[in-house]
Amino acid sequence: QARGGVVVFIDSDLVVAEDFLAEHARALGEAMAGPGEGQGHFFTYGAVINTSNFDAPWTEKMKVSDHSAAFFATGNVAIPYATLMEASETASA
Repeated sequence: QARGGVVVFIDSDLVVAEDFLAEHARALGEAMAGPGEGQGHFFTYGAVINTSNFDAPWTEKMKVSDHSAAFFATGNVAIPYATLMEASETASA
């Protein structure tokens, strides 16, 4: 059973770095500490780099074809649970 204040979306075919969760936590922490409109309504969106090098996937460089213009592609995203639930309630209203 999941517990905590953050939901992380990741595709089943992704290989992540050792600091994957720590980096999402760091980025969310920076966003929470920063000033600005819509305080508390944010998410992190990490890079997804396509590779067939499964022996050392972290050595793959980012390519132009790896860029995604999707606003909320769920391959590598973290969002505060409360923000997700608020969006859900707003969408169903």
